[in-house]
Amino acid sequence: MQYFIIQNSNGQAVGAITLNPAKKIATNLFILPDEREKGYGLSVIGAFEDYARKSNWHELKAHVPADRQDTLDLLEKRGWVKSGPYTSKIQEKQFYIVKKIIGSER
Repeated sequence: MQYFIIQNSNGQAVGAITLNPAKKIATNLFILPDEREKGYGLSVIGAFEDYARKSNWHELKAHVPADRQDTLDLLEKRGWVKSGPYTSKIQEKQFYIVKKIIGSER
């Protein structure tokens, strides 16, 4: 697992993301509520897609809580496709799996 802190231009933490390179999946993308709608999520998703291209991945996946419609909308606008929802056995919460084929338009 790889863990990344998302920082603003002043170096203050505004969020985090976890990547699992073995499974080619992003989990736990979180932007602090007061920092949302400032472009951080979009920047992180773009960086994840670029990382995947450079790593020669053919597909990306992310698990997104069903109650995070804003995140699902953002990913769908960038060409990600959702399936589900499914119930997490660990958290007993609804999630979608969203996927993107690398090489498609960003």
